[in-house]
Amino acid sequence: MKYRYWIRWDNPTYVNGQAGSIYKQHIPLVNASLGPGQWQTYDIVFMAPLFGSDGRLTRPATFTVFHNGILIQNNVTVQGPTEFIGKPNYRTHGDLPLALQDHDSPVALSQYLATQIIETFPLIILS
Repeated sequence: MKYRYWIRWDNPTYVNGQAGSIYKQHIPLVNASLGPGQWQTYDIVFMAPLFGSDGRLTRPATFTVFHNGILIQNNVTVQGPTEFIGKPNYRTHGDLPLALQDHDSPVALSQYLATQIIETFPLIILS
């Protein structure tokens, strides 16, 4: 399974890799982490990038993230996939999964819900 966009949730070692960062692109607005051994919650809104029929980017991907109920990423635009090495660069792709990265920390996922939202356009009624 390939991942292109990562949310970091457990790594205090460097600023753009800390909990809630968009890996190597956006640091969180605040550190909302609770203490060790406490349940952490994340609410993530991810808008996937859109590509035209010619393969060109028509809308970049965005993230809004709440960590423990606190806004830490506010509709941030990502510059492409969250690459380990190199700069991000969009390449045409279809639907792909998101990844939560933990660096081998002791982790237990209690509940998660992923819902795909089909974008619709507003109906404008002129009278």
